[in-house]
Amino acid sequence: FTLIITLSLLVSSLAFNHFFIDKQQVLINRNLDDTATHLSHATDNYLAYNTQVIASTAKFLSLSNAGINEWQALLSSIHDSNQGFKTMLIANEQGNLLAASPMANIVNLDRLAEIPSVMDREYFIQAFYNHKTFVSPAFIGRGFGNDVIVAISAPIFSPNAPNQARGIVEGSLDLRYFSSIDKQNLHHEQQSILLTDENNNLIYASEGLGLAPLTPLSFSKGSEIYRARLQLMNLHNLDSNTPEYIYAQHKLNNGWQLYVLEPFVPLLKLAERQYVNTVILLFCSLVGAFFITKAISKLLTEPLSLLAQHFGPAKQEKASDEKFEHDLLDKSTPKEIYSLYESLASNQQTLLEHQQELEQKVQQRTQDLEAANVKLKDLAERDPLTN
Repeated sequence: FTLIITLSLLVSSLAFNHFFIDKQQVLINRNLDDTATHLSHATDNYLAYNTQVIASTAKFLSLSNAGINEWQALLSSIHDSNQGFKTMLIANEQGNLLAASPMANIVNLDRLAEIPSVMDREYFIQAFYNHKTFVSPAFIGRGFGNDVIVAISAPIFSPNAPNQARGIVEGSLDLRYFSSIDKQNLHHEQQSILLTDENNNLIYASEGLGLAPLTPLSFSKGSEIYRARLQLMNLHNLDSNTPEYIYAQHKLNNGWQLYVLEPFVPLLKLAERQYVNTVILLFCSLVGAFFITKAISKLLTEPLSLLAQHFGPAKQEKASDEKFEHDLLDKSTPKEIYSLYESLASNQQTLLEHQQELEQKVQQRTQDLEAANVKLKDLAERDPLTN
């Protein structure tokens, strides 16, 4: 009975452990989603603020009476106040640069003519011809900076012709900001982030992932072996049976995608270690329960068996002369065994006394019957008168 109860508790413990693992997965999912949402909001705010800076700069230049020669000072001043941009520039309707910042990259303004026209760039086309503020996908800059950039551009209109563009202002976002966003996630050192543009090209990837910017993001989802409540992906080895990461995905307002990744293997090992520890603990409990049942058997079951043998039919003749003595019947024996023994011994003694009394009565009546039979025989064979 004790073993059955123990096995029931073990099964319950395994079921609870499974439920606990499921609950942990739900919490991990929620944590990843919260992190993705937080980082997405930070990125959205970063983009929105810098987009507003470019739009305001273009509007200011459109309404300003300052000449083109004064634009360099204005642009440098605006750039100094907004460190979110790696570079800023102003181009005319032919795509030639009129001003650029920071000035440390050029010796004098005459060098601007050496930089190729940006007329073929999408950020120029969208801002100049479509008259809208534009946030570009990631691309490699040229001429004035050759790094991977995300360009934000807006049209500059002529004061006399509000619907006629006379140039653009453009700012190249400093992608190191995304690294600082990554580092803000101090409580989750194992987590990494991926940021892709609307064309699924990488804008930023955490350093530990080893992915180059501007490469298409390619990964495989899920796993046929592991059944989990988590979203699983392989990023480097697409055919691996063991997923590399769990992830949460969040879409930004401009169509970019942000992924928060966490290595799957440490979580898998943690779950395995938890299951192994549970099984070891349950096995130890089962072994302990076995020895407990052996002890209970020694204290209760075996003494009862010995009592049954002692008071059995084979022992009836010796029972009156034999006192029950055994190593199992000592001070550690439960009181109930002693009570049962005393009750059985008392009842046996009563039965034996009653049996002896009955035997004496039978013997006496047998003697009386024999005497009566002798007398009857004498009366039958001898005449009382003549003798």
